[in-house]
Amino acid sequence: MKIAILTLPLHHNFGGILQCYALQTVLERMGHNVSLITCSISKKFQLQLLIKRWIKHYLLKRESKFYGGKTETEIIGQYTLPFIRQYIHRLNVNDFSCLQEYDFDAIVVGSDQIWRPAYFQPIANAYLKFAKDWIHIKRIVYAASFGTDVWEYTWEETQECAALLKQFDAVSVREASAVQLCKEHFQTKAVHLLDPTLLLSKEDYLLLEGVKNAPKHQGELFCYFLDETQEKHQLSKILSDKKAWTTFYANNPNVDKDVHFEKRIQLPVECWIAGFRDAKFVLTDSFHGCVFSILFNKPFIAIGNPERGMARFRSLLTLFQLEDRLLLSEPIETLVDRPIQWERVNRILERERQKAFSFLNVLHS
Repeated sequence: MKIAILTLPLHHNFGGILQCYALQTVLERMGHNVSLITCSISKKFQLQLLIKRWIKHYLLKRESKFYGGKTETEIIGQYTLPFIRQYIHRLNVNDFSCLQEYDFDAIVVGSDQIWRPAYFQPIANAYLKFAKDWIHIKRIVYAASFGTDVWEYTWEETQECAALLKQFDAVSVREASAVQLCKEHFQTKAVHLLDPTLLLSKEDYLLLEGVKNAPKHQGELFCYFLDETQEKHQLSKILSDKKAWTTFYANNPNVDKDVHFEKRIQLPVECWIAGFRDAKFVLTDSFHGCVFSILFNKPFIAIGNPERGMARFRSLLTLFQLEDRLLLSEPIETLVDRPIQWERVNRILERERQKAFSFLNVLHS
C-alpha cells in the first residue's frame, strides 16, 4: 500500500524527527511504501532570502558565513537535516492542493502535536481538509496530540474539524485526556496509543550508523532541557553534587529566539540518541526526553513543562506507572534514589506495542 504521513514540519526538534522516523519505519516493516508530505518554500521567497543573506554577510558583516537562500530554521538544523535526508522519505509539494486523490492508498496523520492550532495552521488540514472529497483513500490518525488537556480550538475550527474527522477509518491519540477531548468536542471515539518512537526497540536506535559511531559522552548525568532556566540548572547541580556525577548535554540548550540563530545551531540527532546510551541518569523537561529514558531503561526525573503542555507528561508517566518521576513539590534529592521497576515498565511497553500494531493493521483491512 502507498501511504503518506502528515505530521508537523521536521526541523531540529529531536523528538519530532524521531517520531516520524519511527512511524515510517514501522509502516515500512509492515510492507508499505511510505512518504512524508512536506511543503517547499517558494522560489520567490528563497530568492529574497538569498539577497538578504548576501547583504548581511558581505555588506553588514552580521553573519559569519554566507548561507545562501537557507532559512533560519534550515541553518539551525544543519546537523539534524542530514538525518532527515538519509532516513525519511519525503514528498515535497508547493502546497497541499498539489496532491491528487490517486497519489496514495492511505494517509496517516500523526504523531506529535499536529492537532494543536498554535503549531499547525490551517488546523483543518491536519484533518485532511485538502482531501475531503477523496473517496478512494483510507484515513488513519496515529497518536495525534493536542498537547494539552485545555481546548484551544475556536468554535468554527471545532465544527469543521469534527466533520472532517467523521471521514476517518480509525482514530488514535497520544494522551489519555485526548480520548475525552475527542468525545466531548468531536463526538468521535479515539483510542489511546503509544508515541511512535516507543514502537521501535532500543536496539533499533543503537544500530543507526551515526549512533554506533558517535563518541561516548563524558559524564553520568544527561541533562536535556528544551527551555533552559536558572532553576533547572540549580536542580542539575543538586543532583551532580549529591551523586558526584559529571553533567553533560547532547543538544544545544540555547533556544532563546532573541539570540542570533548562529548561536542556536543544533547538534546531530545521533548525538542526542547516544546521550541516552551513555547516561547513568537523565534530568529533562522534555516529553521525548522521558520517552527515550523509558525506552533505554535509564532512571530519570521529569521537570514539568506547562508552556509545552503538561497533559503529555502526566499521560505518559501514568501509563507506565511512573507518576512519581514527575518533579512537583517533593525534593529532588528524594526522587534520585527512588528505584524504577523496569520489569514492570517493560511489560507495559510490550503490551502497549501490541495494541498499537493491532491498530495499524486496519491498513490491511
